Amino acid sequence: MSRAAFRAATLILEKIERHGISLDRAFSETISKVDFKENIIRTYNFAFNSLFYYRAADYLLSSEKIHAPLRRVCAFRVGFTLLIDKKLGFTFEDLKRISGGLLTSKMFRILKKVSRLTFEDILEEIPGNQRLGVKYSIPDWLIVRLLKVMDRSSLENLLRSTMRSMTWIRINSLK
Repeated sequence: MSRAAFRAATLILEKIERHGISLDRAFSETISKVDFKENIIRTYNFAFNSLFYYRAADYLLSSEKIHAPLRRVCAFRVGFTLLIDKKLGFTFEDLKRISGGLLTSKMFRILKKVSRLTFEDILEEIPGNQRLGVKYSIPDWLIVRLLKVMDRSSLENLLRSTMRSMTWIRINSLK
């Protein structure tokens, strides 16, 4: 990943949060405005994966009492995703090289700790019902309401099922 791809993924997340638009629309707008010669599919995947981990990244920022502009927060979310998703193969040094000044020294200190942890280690630090919300990127108010009507194991099964991607096929059998 290059600096341009990191910045593009950051801008995509910023557009989603600032304007309340979909990932696809934010991606299209960002790529059309930026002269982008990188691997576009990979940049899309980084932004997409960041949406799964944004609650954990925000939890770490709030637990350290770090308040920053939205663009820096979105850069932290992308950096967090790159480090916590071990399949991507990014190291802390790679992140320092590509962040391009978007991350502060406090954010780097948190991300250095994150680079040595797994997602499950971070989840263990989070209290009770909030853990389910962070794990599945669901708002806390929804978790509380669903726990009123179903038990915890059923809720976890429901949330786990929302993480599976679904492909629909239409078959025209009438001729």
